[in-house]
Formats: sequence, structure tokens, C-alpha cells
Amino acid sequence: MAVARTATYSTIGYVTGSTTISLGSQSIGTAAADRIVLVGVVSVDTGGTGFSVTGVTINGSGATSVGSIGTTQQTAWWWALVPSGTTATIDVVYSGTANHALGVSVYSVTGAHTTTPIAGTGGNVATSFPVSVTVPVDGAALAIGTKPFSAASGATAAWTGLTEDVDTFANINGVYDINLTSASNLTPGANSVSVTWTGTGGAVLDGQLAMLAVAPPAGPWTLVGLGTNTTVTATGITLVEPAGVAPGDLLVACIAFRAASATSVTLPAGWTRVGEQKTGNTTAAASTSIANGVMAYIVRGGSAPSYAFTLPAANVGMGRVIAYRGQHASSPFDLSSAATTATATTAVSVTGLTTSAADELLVAMVGAGRGGTWTNFRATTPATGSGTTDTTTAPVVAWTERTDNTTTSGADVGLAMFDALKSAAGATGNFLTTGSLSAGHAVIVGAFKLAVAAGAGRMKVWSGSAWVIKPVKYWTGSAWVEKPIKAWTGSAWV
Repeated sequence: MAVARTATYSTIGYVTGSTTISLGSQSIGTAAADRIVLVGVVSVDTGGTGFSVTGVTINGSGATSVGSIGTTQQTAWWWALVPSGTTATIDVVYSGTANHALGVSVYSVTGAHTTTPIAGTGGNVATSFPVSVTVPVDGAALAIGTKPFSAASGATAAWTGLTEDVDTFANINGVYDINLTSASNLTPGANSVSVTWTGTGGAVLDGQLAMLAVAPPAGPWTLVGLGTNTTVTATGITLVEPAGVAPGDLLVACIAFRAASATSVTLPAGWTRVGEQKTGNTTAAASTSIANGVMAYIVRGGSAPSYAFTLPAANVGMGRVIAYRGQHASSPFDLSSAATTATATTAVSVTGLTTSAADELLVAMVGAGRGGTWTNFRATTPATGSGTTDTTTAPVVAWTERTDNTTTSGADVGLAMFDALKSAAGATGNFLTTGSLSAGHAVIVGAFKLAVAAGAGRMKVWSGSAWVIKPVKYWTGSAWVEKPIKAWTGSAWV
């Protein structure tokens, strides 16, 4: 579910002779179990007191500070999970008795991660714009800014990179005006943001903004990591286990190779073949070069499996292991698609597959026949193509490139790996990508599924080697009986 945000309230005024200002009964939007209230605060020290904002409470509960910029002129965000009510009292607390211009902009956010909603922050003064944050897929970006003028009736702001939600000003103590502005959007990826202010008087201080990215809930699969890339010119290729793996993790090995043999790769004990493409072609560095490829998986046990694969003949091989964590089935493999393109190909299109369950993990590899690199791996579903290599974030409903390496050893080969989350069962459509060099290429895509839904009265537990479904029972006084498990939606138990 994507993050949704609504600007619900804003104000700007003057704080004098107080350590706390209380804004009572302010709108915080529609109640929801996952609603996060984000309070953007700007404060300008007009009395030379040197005090700063040290806390914000929402209905008496302390909010968490993120992305604070500046001291004499201070801009920051504060957040708290507030599931109930449509209004709240918002208290802003100073470190001492303040004489400050104070501006507040409030947003109601739903669909975000409820314990770690902030994916990144950024901020700076007007001499150092633009400010950038990277917004996750299904996430959001929010920013708040301020600028004081010596005399600027109607001072306004103009945003680049975000959609303006608030733009207001107030005269402070009859001396100068303060502009308060905030903006947001739902655009994933790098967001580069600037704001400029217009007023009739001279600026007292530089403009300043604080920006943050809001993250959606964690998906059903997480990326543990990748082992280091391994290249050999012999038949034996021993891959490297990713750091941080644990029992139950899904390990997927991908090997691209050239060999003068169409015999299958020999897998280590316990590994299951997902797909394999082999031609015996060893033409070097030409449009008629054709790569081979193999993908295999294993669910890690209490100790590391063997990673020693054997290629059918010596020429060149390149391989890597990627590890995922999730409540996957004990036999997680669903199905695969594998194909070898025609020679002299850069624009790859191979037949897709049809997943059988929701939230399946798609893992793709391309073996490049001429050592080329790859861009924009995609399908009809998920449609968002891959960008630059990312080795840290969890799979999402968009394609992510995990590695793209080449070698000129032997007859040349390249290996690229991608993944995506397919949220609903059904067809992917063809898999598409573009290579940098013309040749014949091996493409393999595997789909991996979660454990079946536990259902009423059942839950998934870790047996020590796999996730298994067990009944949930309680003692009536005379017998153990099975009872359904229910969750509170915010309005009912289901």
C-alpha cells in the first residue's frame, strides 16, 4: 500500500515569555490504526535568547525529532503514531523562556511504516540548495521551509521538485515578516528540491528548509545481501556465501558461463535447479557469441551448504549468491522462465511467467554473451524498470538491479541480477532489458512463494529448518480446542 499524506493544519505567530506554546484542538485528519502525524516546526530567535525547540508533544505523547537544521533559525520535523481522534493538542517546548517567531505545519500520513517511518532526511540554507532525499517506492517526500524579511508584506515561496501545500506569512512583533511554507509529493527515487522566496523587503536571515522521506511498511521479503562476485577460467567455481545469512534464508545462485559443451552444470548437494540455458558456444567478443546460464536455490540450514559448482568445460564462469529472508514456504520455488536470445541482440524480450500466489519474489539473471552490461530490466507486471545497482534495500513492486559485472577472460561473459516483488498472482508479461553489446544472451527468471496463509486457528512457526503451519489451541478446562486468530482493523476484529 502506498503512503498517503494530507496537510491538515498550519499556523505562524510569536512566542514571548514562555517555554511552551500549546496549539489546542488542531486537525490531524481521519483516524486510522497506522496514522502518523508529522509536525514541521520552524522557529526564529527574535529576542537573542539562544533557546531552541527541544520537544513536541501530540495529545501529551512525545514526538520523535528528525532532520533538524539550525539553531538561531531552526527547522525540523517531529513525528508520532496517533491512531485515534481527528484533532489534537500540539505543544512545542523550548529549552528556555523564548522570544521566537514560530511556524507549524501538520500532516496526516497513512500507509507508512509505523515504527521506522523515516527513510531519509536532508536540509540546508538557501545558499546550499537544492536539497535531495531518496524516496522509496510507495513512499512520500515532505519539506518545510521559512525565511524572515525585514519588511515583506505578502512574502511568498515557490517550490521546485515538490508540490506546495502551505504558503503563508505573519508580521512578527511589528518589525519583520516570517514566511512559512511546506510541500510534498509521492514521487519515488531521488527528489532534488529548492525553494525561493519573494518579498518587498530585505532578508534578515537566509531561507532554510528541512526535508524527509517517508517509508512504506516493510514488504514480505527482505534482502540479506550478496556474496562477492566470483570469476574462474576452470570448471570448478566456488561461490561466496553472503554475510549475515541465517537458517531459513533463501539462497539463490546465478552463474553465467562460456563452455564448449552443452552438458548441464553439476550442482552441490541440496541445491535445486531453477533454470538453465546451454549452447556450447565459445565464440569470443563477437555478435555471434552466446552465453550460458544456470540459476539454483537452497534454503539455508543450520550450517552453510556447499557452494562448489562444476561447469561442463573450462573457459570462463562468473557467479554470485543472493540471500533473502521471509516467511517462505519450505519448498519456495513456484516456477521459472528461461530462454536464450538470438545472436546479434541488444533489445531482449523473452516469455514471462504466471505466478500462483500473492507476494512472490521474482529473481532474474542475464548471462551476457559478449560481456556487456544491462539497463532497464522490466516486465508488464511489475512495470517499473531497474535503475542503478542497489545492494541494500528490500525487494519492492518494481525491478531492482543487484549486480552487473563483466569479464574479458576466456570467451567473455557478463552477469546481471535483478529482483522484484509481484504483489498479486498472475502473468508478468514478457521480460525486457537492453544490453550494451550485441550477442546471444541467456535469461532466467525464478518465482519464489511465501508459505500458504495460516488461516483461522493456525499460524506459521519455525521448526528449526522450515516454516510450518501449526494449529493454535487453548485449554477449556477439560480439553484443548482450536480457536481462530483475529486482528483489530481499527473498527472490527477480523
